[in-house]
Amino acid sequence: MKGMFYKDLISITKIYRSMFLIILVFLTASFITKGNLFWASYAAFIGCTMVATMQNMDETSKWCRLCDALPITRSDLVKEKFLLNTMINLGIIGVYLVMCLIAMVFRRAPEPGDILVTLVTMWIAGMVSSSFTLTAAFLFGPQKSQLMRVVMIVVFVMVCMSLINYVPGFMEFLKNANTIIIIPLALALPVVIQLISILISSAGFEKRVL
Repeated sequence: MKGMFYKDLISITKIYRSMFLIILVFLTASFITKGNLFWASYAAFIGCTMVATMQNMDETSKWCRLCDALPITRSDLVKEKFLLNTMINLGIIGVYLVMCLIAMVFRRAPEPGDILVTLVTMWIAGMVSSSFTLTAAFLFGPQKSQLMRVVMIVVFVMVCMSLINYVPGFMEFLKNANTIIIIPLALALPVVIQLISILISSAGFEKRVL
């Protein structure tokens, strides 16, 4: 699995450098606009859907067929991509935290409650979105999964904008909710969804003809 990580890290640094610049722009926008929840969450969303694009590229370039001749299983490929996704999501969340600390020095940081809600939402956005996009990539291949990812982006934007702009008191509700129950549940539920996605993806990918 270390070799697969190494290959994907090279792909990220050579192919997706501009994507990380876009993510940084979105994170920066979260500090200069009132809708920080949307911009930061969207940064996590596009960062994690990038892994599904990498999987589609692996199939298109016949890398996955080459892996069938190596002493690794397709299930290993699935687990590596999901683990890479989690690492990217945590990395983006870490960058947001560092930006919050820098903003605190200049007294430009959001309120602590806003930061907590944003962090949890970023975690959910990254983990849940990748669960669907990666599962689609493994089950249906590059062409169909690309269409499904576009649909998911549209749905994500519509839901976030509706919650932020049209539901009165949404942010206040999240900040004032019972954090002892809500936050652990919000952190654990995406993990459960991703574990289920790994099982489904592994089973379906093993049966696919590449």
